[in-house]
Amino acid sequence: MTSRFGTTIRPCLLAALIVAIPACNAQAIDNSKPAAPASPTISWKGHTWKVTGGGMAGVAKGNPANVSIDSHGYVHLRIVKRDGTYTASEIFSTDRMGYGTYQWWIQGSIDNMDKSTVLGLFPYGPVHHIGKDAEDELDIEFSKWNNTLCKGACNADFTFYPATGNISLGPTERDFEINLNGGTLTTARLVWTPTSVTGTIMSGLQPIGTTANVLKTWTFAPTDPKARIPQQPMPTGMNLWCFKVLPSSDQQVVLRDFQFVPQ
Repeated sequence: MTSRFGTTIRPCLLAALIVAIPACNAQAIDNSKPAAPASPTISWKGHTWKVTGGGMAGVAKGNPANVSIDSHGYVHLRIVKRDGTYTASEIFSTDRMGYGTYQWWIQGSIDNMDKSTVLGLFPYGPVHHIGKDAEDELDIEFSKWNNTLCKGACNADFTFYPATGNISLGPTERDFEINLNGGTLTTARLVWTPTSVTGTIMSGLQPIGTTANVLKTWTFAPTDPKARIPQQPMPTGMNLWCFKVLPSSDQQVVLRDFQFVPQ
């Protein structure tokens, strides 16, 4: 099985506050028209991010025009139909982040996105030639996977890929369902150490160091961590993309905040 970010799609299992929802369903979001970035990079939350133009995961190419920063300092990621063609959005940090805590604040109905839409939050080595696809990747994803991949109902997953040279081990994953009960604020947290990876989804906007209103948490602590857990610092990615089919309407992601605290 290969990564969802590669040229083939593996079975169901990924970057900053993110919410991937149809724009018409967004709540409490600044709807003023933000300016598109004038260059293929943006500066945000103390990092420089390269904006993808062209090939990326899924069936829609990346378009830098779909990435912007609004007057509140929130990053918008979009899937947009222009001239009959849908394009998606993706950013990668130009620096590499290693062991520590990664946290995103998410605003919107991520438990009920368009069935084709995937929101990915993920340290990812191959973009800097650290490992290859299906290695060196740690994903938090929100998606219904077109209602085709989950073992039963799911709208989110954690998927952790092995370290360089261990592709044959394959990923370890947990698919699950979250319910925001009409809420629109979510915290996604990833804690990466040399021997374990913990993913946690919480309702509301939770500060780093606080664990509250947990919707799902899972710790992966294998007996062979040097093989099954990435061991090198990696860029961090965030994307909004289309799995197998295009969405029924334009989609939007709002990334309010991203924090990385080294171990």
